Amino acid sequence: MHRIASLIFCLLFGFSVLAEKLDTETNTVVIDKLEKVLMNLSRGDETRESVLLRLGDLYSERARLRFMNDMEAEGKIGRGTRLDRERAITLYEEAIQGPFQASHNAAILQLGYLYVAQEHYSKAQALYAQVVARKKPYSNEVYGSALAGQASEAFRLAKYERARTLYDKALQIKELPKRGFALNRRAWVAFHSGQYKEAADRMFGLLSEPQFFTNPTNGSVDVAFQEESARDLAAFLARGQVTEREIKKLLSVSPEQSKQEILQSFSRELDRLGKKQAALMVLKRAQTNPDSQAEKLEGHIRFAQLHYDIAKNQEVVSELEKLATLWKSEGCEPEADCEQIRVRFRKLVTDWGRAEEEHPSRHLVRSYVAYVNVFPEYDMAYWGAQAARKNYDWKTAQRLYRMSSDLLARISDTARTASQRRIFEGSLLGDVEVAELAKDTDARDEAYQRYLKLNPEGSYAPTVRYQKVKLLYDKGQYRNAADGFLEIALGSGGSNPEIQNKAADLALDSLVLAKEPHKIEEYANRLSGRFPNRSAEFQRISRQSVTNQVALVINNPKSDESDAEDALKKLKSVKLDGATTAEQIALFKNRIALAEKTRDLDEIERSSQGLLQIRGLPESDKEFALSRRAWAAEMRLDFGKAYAIYKTMKLSQLSSADREVKLGVLADLAGRNATPHYEAFLKLSRNSTAVQSVAARLIRTANNPSKAFNKYEGYLKANASLYSLVALEIYAQDRDYQAAERRLIKSGMGRTSAGAVFSRIAFFQSFDQSRKALITQPVNGSSTAVLATSLRRYLNNLSDVEQFGLKAVRSGDPLAQFATLSVAQAGYARLAESIQNLPIPRGLNSKAQKEYRTQLESQAEPYQKKSEILDQKVKELWKKADLEDELEKTLASSQGPIRRLFVDQVRYLETVASTRYKSDLSDIRDTDSKSPSASHIQEAKRNVQADPFNTGRINKLKELLQQAGDETFVGYLDARIQSIEGGRRL
Repeated sequence: MHRIASLIFCLLFGFSVLAEKLDTETNTVVIDKLEKVLMNLSRGDETRESVLLRLGDLYSERARLRFMNDMEAEGKIGRGTRLDRERAITLYEEAIQGPFQASHNAAILQLGYLYVAQEHYSKAQALYAQVVARKKPYSNEVYGSALAGQASEAFRLAKYERARTLYDKALQIKELPKRGFALNRRAWVAFHSGQYKEAADRMFGLLSEPQFFTNPTNGSVDVAFQEESARDLAAFLARGQVTEREIKKLLSVSPEQSKQEILQSFSRELDRLGKKQAALMVLKRAQTNPDSQAEKLEGHIRFAQLHYDIAKNQEVVSELEKLATLWKSEGCEPEADCEQIRVRFRKLVTDWGRAEEEHPSRHLVRSYVAYVNVFPEYDMAYWGAQAARKNYDWKTAQRLYRMSSDLLARISDTARTASQRRIFEGSLLGDVEVAELAKDTDARDEAYQRYLKLNPEGSYAPTVRYQKVKLLYDKGQYRNAADGFLEIALGSGGSNPEIQNKAADLALDSLVLAKEPHKIEEYANRLSGRFPNRSAEFQRISRQSVTNQVALVINNPKSDESDAEDALKKLKSVKLDGATTAEQIALFKNRIALAEKTRDLDEIERSSQGLLQIRGLPESDKEFALSRRAWAAEMRLDFGKAYAIYKTMKLSQLSSADREVKLGVLADLAGRNATPHYEAFLKLSRNSTAVQSVAARLIRTANNPSKAFNKYEGYLKANASLYSLVALEIYAQDRDYQAAERRLIKSGMGRTSAGAVFSRIAFFQSFDQSRKALITQPVNGSSTAVLATSLRRYLNNLSDVEQFGLKAVRSGDPLAQFATLSVAQAGYARLAESIQNLPIPRGLNSKAQKEYRTQLESQAEPYQKKSEILDQKVKELWKKADLEDELEKTLASSQGPIRRLFVDQVRYLETVASTRYKSDLSDIRDTDSKSPSASHIQEAKRNVQADPFNTGRINKLKELLQQAGDETFVGYLDARIQSIEGGRRL
């Protein structure tokens, strides 16, 4: 019992200095300790009430801290805050059940607050009623707070008469806490009772007394409450007549830093109440020195709106133009406030537009222009153009019509809504009609061009198109006219047959007049489909012309990709009707040649298929077509298709071994069984490096890598690094220690990099037994004999750890040294601490106890010094070996299953390391999460498939596959990059 009382004393009074400033973590520690103490106290224990009150205070304080964190992070009260409040309520309720103590006053004040905070209003009122009844000798502070609490509840329930009585009674008590808040609520009672002047006078009186906003303890000012009360005063004053006197009165008691914002609030309240002139007067005062750019803009939009409400249109447009000019020149911040200003600007203009829909004024037109100059929106530009048109302002109308159509042109046809399509068509036609009304030929021609450019499939497009082209023809611009007439002849824009027939004749005539006969074949080819009666003639002319042009491109060494694209386009347009077999073969092979030059994989596939479908195709041409199909499939990463095609081919240009490895790689990449091909390669090839690589691949991809290793290890023995690396990878997967030891240690591979990694694994595995023996060995001081035995065992375990440390030093492995030194350092520190904390024998007086404690410290000192020496060695090793950087580099460069081994080693180091290194080691280990996900790899593959010759995308995929450890795919991509950069086929 004596020990419990001592503990209670420490917990209740040991933290008294920090009681007001405990952080959440420290608070929690004290709470947990006191909760354990409380569990051991009976109901009748004399110390129980003190513990209850202290625990209640601690829970209340932690709830306060959590509340602030909740509101900052989430904007709402969290579950932890509510639970702490409820626990505090329970503790306070029990604590005040006994005979009344002076300490109950503070508990009751806090309990009332917690009831209200948790919305236990009935409990709060019951408590307040008990206090008001003076059933116990409560302090005046508690009594006043109870009256104020009853008044607050009446106010909440809109029982204003009762609230008035209770607040007046509470305010008569000098010791009333938070008097300023009660005065504020008393003013609001008057306001809600319709006594606006009294409300304003009371709030003004509150604001005139600084002590109501000043903390008597530290002299700090509650600026937030002061600002809130000033805004309340503004709301009260707005209900009466407002003159300069009321404005000065409000400003005289408002905080200096908030005066502008409070005036803004005053103006808004007057506006809401319909007192427009008064709102304008206040707003002018509020805008004398705005704090931010947004406030300047806010002032202009509010002035405009108020002037609009009193029908002063010139002032409205003046303010809107000022706003637009200011916004465009200086911008606006912050974004949230700016968006609200923009919405209000737009609403004001659109409301004005609806009001003057039939007869828009020039002021309205100017307002539309002001808006779209800052916010180019298609509908506002269109409505502004309509208003300008009704005002006969052709230039403004034309500019706004074009702005509207330009903005809508950025939206695809399929994405436009019905309303957008209507405005789009209306804007383009409006541009044409305004140009016609203005009798401006150049403007009309420009309007035609805009219509056809932006809306070529519009309902008026055929008429507009023909008129535009006819105008070119009449002006002698025959080359441009020829293109235009051809489009019409082919039915572009849905023209009628009569116009199409005319356009066909005029298209050919225009080419003759333009002196470009080489274009006639192209035109004839396109027209043949439209005019069947002349189709044979057009096709023959077209085929001959295109064949001649393509031959020039293919045979010209100076022709570039652009020339090839043009030639391919022409070649694809050639009709094969009536062509001979030789012509068809030549045509398709030319198409393939041009498609390769332009990297058009779709065309390679189509042309290769077309070539294969020709009857009597020679074997060499068949092999050529198949090779091009397979190549196109490879470029798209469709390895299954490429494998299937190559498997049917002779591939006579390759040796038997190379053919097998090519098929094996493709089967591997396609996810098919590549083993038969790889095994055939092992038998056929004399290239030792390639054989070793293939053997390693067979092992890595086997269902049972260990079994496969036994089968193929003979191929790897000549390459110790590769042999040991594969063996280590297998261990990383199956964790077969004995097999790995045979392959990596007993086989003599321990000096390789992979062998060194496994040696460290073996070291850690053996060392961990000694570490666990040390950390589980207690130092038991229950008796001298037991203490001696436990110390001997502990020191023996420490000796074992140090022996491992010597092995680590001899091995030269800094990670092994770090682990052993860390464990030894912690072991000596624990031993020193255990000795210092040994229990003092019973029966010793104070002096003897002090001497005994001094002897313990003396006994512990050598071990403590040894711990400090080892700690310094760990620091030096960590810094000298740069372990953090080396671990990060090792983990970043490791791949596949090997990566997991390094992660395990870092995790082990994290386990044995002291606190100062755990965070760094944890961060290093977390880099393991940066390995590429399957979705990232798939996305990179899709990017390459979409652009197969983009070396940037290929390199990105290669990097991800390197991290994933897919060596076959990485090697394949290396070959592709080299072929692309060297201009060769893969």
